[in-house]
Amino acid sequence: MKTLKNTLFYSFGLMLTFIVFACSNDDNGGEDSSNTHHPSGDAHTYEIYFDNGKELKGSVSKYLTNFYYSYTFIEYNPETNGDRLTMVLIDQANNLEIGLGVNLDENNNPIIDGETSVFVIYELDENYGYITNNFTATFSNYQKFIIDYYEDELEVATFTLELEGAISNTITGEAYQFSGVVTIAAP
Repeated sequence: MKTLKNTLFYSFGLMLTFIVFACSNDDNGGEDSSNTHHPSGDAHTYEIYFDNGKELKGSVSKYLTNFYYSYTFIEYNPETNGDRLTMVLIDQANNLEIGLGVNLDENNNPIIDGETSVFVIYELDENYGYITNNFTATFSNYQKFIIDYYEDELEVATFTLELEGAISNTITGEAYQFSGVVTIAAP
């Protein structure tokens, strides 16, 4: 079971890593980024706190040489007759990946059902991660955008995500309580 859980976790992380590039014809390079919990800045940010005192904080530029670096994707999910949001943050400076996958209700609020929702953190330097589907999450400042994506259109979102719950180490199974804020900046 532990091997299956690790395989699924790493497969999910690799899959999310490959889908993180998107471009936009919107150049917002001069936006104000002084408020780290408002999605209008030039960087995506995260602050995650564990009950054992561990803190993970960082920011990731939303631009990669004339491209908007999108970390959220919204796709229609026919099984739920609603949208599915996938979020990926890759902080190369801190060797950290953060992922979220949730179905959204008709008001674009996350549906946390203990099965289809997942939040993951992978620490590349430590070669382990954390995973949970037992958490609460709320969005604020949620807004959808359509961006150009290799001659196609892609639906993305900007938001501030507040979450908390129980999370487990993928190697040891040790459980922790955590809370955090993730802000995805607008294109």
